[in-house]
Amino acid sequence: MKKIILTGATRGLGLAAAKELAQQKHHLILCCRNMVKGEKVQNELKNIVPNSSIDLFEVDLSDLSSIERFISEINDSFDSFDVLINNAGVFSERKEDTKDGYELTIGTNYIGTFALTYGLLPLLKNAPNSRIVTIVSRAGLYGRIRLTEDLFTKPNKGFPPYANSKLAEILFSIKLSEELASDNITVNAVHPGKVDTSIMVGDTFMMKLMNRLTKKKFMTPEEGAKVIIDVATSDKYKGTTGKMIEREGIIEYNDKCLDVDLREKLHSFTITELQKRLIE
Repeated sequence: MKKIILTGATRGLGLAAAKELAQQKHHLILCCRNMVKGEKVQNELKNIVPNSSIDLFEVDLSDLSSIERFISEINDSFDSFDVLINNAGVFSERKEDTKDGYELTIGTNYIGTFALTYGLLPLLKNAPNSRIVTIVSRAGLYGRIRLTEDLFTKPNKGFPPYANSKLAEILFSIKLSEELASDNITVNAVHPGKVDTSIMVGDTFMMKLMNRLTKKKFMTPEEGAKVIIDVATSDKYKGTTGKMIEREGIIEYNDKCLDVDLREKLHSFTITELQKRLIE
């Protein structure tokens, strides 16, 4: 049995993964932005799997103060855990900002994930052979990251910032896998495939049209969650690190993902940005 932190557990892939992991008798630490929905999921899982170990915590990845509070609560509650599944994310069809003034998509998907993961590393290091799994997308292969001053704050919407945020997450996963190699912590990015989730649901005409056209071609969340669960828990991926994985196997990185200079500069850029926010 593994102790697993799972973000974004109230719907889509996160909910499907939570149900399967609970049935496998893992100790789940569910993280959600909406505690009403979180409590509903917690109760549902306990009804499905009586005597299961399922804890619930509140965290909003678009809010650095919420992440800081969550990390403090986790440290007060646990000495270690085995797996971190960074599943929570957004796709914004409108130009929106986080509470900290970042563009919503990259601020949530990348900066939020970055801050959360680093804050939880001490507890991951306390467990043997722990794993970090970050849900990305092949869209990241088409992202573009320019290290300009407004990288995290430039107003944007739709596919471009989503692809950029997923590329940033891929670069972060590769960097972290190298950094943690001597700590026996594996770090991988997972592309679950084209899944029918609510992440791209919106009320604009274009979003409604795209959902209508593509819905029948998508996998169910249960099908998409299988690869996430495998990378997080199975012996098949024990020791595998620094990879991008889908149901069919390992995805070859393109030149953007393998750009060492971009990876290192983005990492330093992000740390500097977070340090600046702490000072403010």
